[in-house]
Amino acid sequence: MNKSKFTLGDWSEVDKTNEQRGNVLLSLFAIISIFICLIQVIVDSFNGVYYGVLMDCIILLIVASTYLLNLKGKHLLAKVLFILTLNVIAFIYANIVPKETGTYFYFFPVIGMASLIFDNKNPLLKNTLIILPIVCVFILELTNYQAFGAINIQEGIDDPYSFPINLFISIILTSLGILQMMVINRKIDVKRLQITDELKHRNTDLQKTNTELDHFVYSTSHDLKAPLSSISGLINIAKLEVKEEKALEYFGMIDGRIDKLNAFIKDIIDLSRNARLDVVRNEVDVAELIDSVIENNRYIKDAESINFIKSVPAKHRFPMDKARVEVLLNNLISNAIKYHKHEGDRWIKISILKVVKGLRFEIEDNGIGIDNSQQGKIFNMFYRGHEESEGSGLGLYIVSDVVSKLKGDISLTSELDRGTKITVVIPTA
Repeated sequence: MNKSKFTLGDWSEVDKTNEQRGNVLLSLFAIISIFICLIQVIVDSFNGVYYGVLMDCIILLIVASTYLLNLKGKHLLAKVLFILTLNVIAFIYANIVPKETGTYFYFFPVIGMASLIFDNKNPLLKNTLIILPIVCVFILELTNYQAFGAINIQEGIDDPYSFPINLFISIILTSLGILQMMVINRKIDVKRLQITDELKHRNTDLQKTNTELDHFVYSTSHDLKAPLSSISGLINIAKLEVKEEKALEYFGMIDGRIDKLNAFIKDIIDLSRNARLDVVRNEVDVAELIDSVIENNRYIKDAESINFIKSVPAKHRFPMDKARVEVLLNNLISNAIKYHKHEGDRWIKISILKVVKGLRFEIEDNGIGIDNSQQGKIFNMFYRGHEESEGSGLGLYIVSDVVSKLKGDISLTSELDRGTKITVVIPTA
């Protein structure tokens, strides 16, 4: 259903929000005001006060207009028009009838209505319309209820019932506003509890499903490694026995595809492990860790001609989750190698600095760089920034996921054909 519309008697059709709560109350107050206007038209017609009938009809039209505006979704306009109309009418009547009739009592339910129908999105407007009735009463007191001069449309008429009637109506209006607010709040609370309970059940089911899916992915990935290792072993044996050049070429191609599939499975396992396991921090020698990661990536094509420049703090040991930081560094360094230039002075700088939040890792290269249009996407799952990329598209997504798990920060600066610098800050406590 359109959120701008609602049915007063059907709570299932009411959007349970603070904004709609005020909208519902406005329509209720407008309906009550319409009934009061109709009664006043009948009374004034019976007493022959025809100018009063005309004024009552004008008020009736304005209040009915606010009701229709509210139903059409013009909530703020309807609220402002409604409160201003009530203030103006109460102010006019308080000036043209004797003070003893108690017409000024109507300002008090107007204050209550203004405080109930407006939410806190427009505090200045809300407070202004709450203060407005008080200002009107103050002006009336200063002018002895004759702001328009000495006008008394009831002069010579003895009406002992106006004061108690006006007092009674103002009390009823104020009470109805409070009562309706309590009813709406109770309905909203009941609905909120139902939604909360439903969300708890859904979250429990979702957690169970995620856990089962994660275990399935992890076990399946491990199960795939065994037959791949067997195939790789058989290929190596075949290479020893088969001497035909074309066959050896095919074996090499198969071996290459197995390596790529193994790399993909490793990415899946890293992603799954990061999701399943809690963060565990132990003392780690970051200098040794960097040397180990560089050594693990020496097998990548053209890696032997890259100059690795390392910079680490004098103090090498820091508390961190070694497994996750190793995955993080491995993906960043392997990416820097894969997307490097194939000629000239080739280097990758790996710097670690102690900062207030923990450790800052900077992986910088003078490789092919990343175009500005691609930089906002490279941490997306399965995103490949280059056409020649044959990876899984998971490397930098895993980096981002690991950084998130460690509650760290990651940033990137890059220029096409000039190089890339990725900065990661992870807490060490």
